[in-house]
Amino acid sequence: MAARATLTREDGTRTESGMSGKRQRLAQRRKASGYTQEQFADALKVDRTTVQRWERGEADPQPHQRPKMATLLQLTSRELDELLASDVLPRIQAPGWFAAAEPANDDSFWA
Repeated sequence: MAARATLTREDGTRTESGMSGKRQRLAQRRKASGYTQEQFADALKVDRTTVQRWERGEADPQPHQRPKMATLLQLTSRELDELLASDVLPRIQAPGWFAAAEPANDDSFWA
């Protein structure tokens, strides 16, 4: 199993490396609600490794699991959606074959 490093930010907060911001918030909320990963998994009728994958950002909870998650975490469904939403929008790259280019002149455009 790979070791995780604990980092301390300038503001004094601590974080584990390798864990995305959205998943850190999920883990923090779970802990603040008094659940271990095992207890949370049991309440949702999933395996503990599923909760681990959610918290590592490797998978997302299924839509049918979210109402129960919100109840367990004492959140509204909107608050849970915000908790699960990415902190940073994904960077989308255009495929290499897509490039906007101006024609050299009007004749070459219609040729």
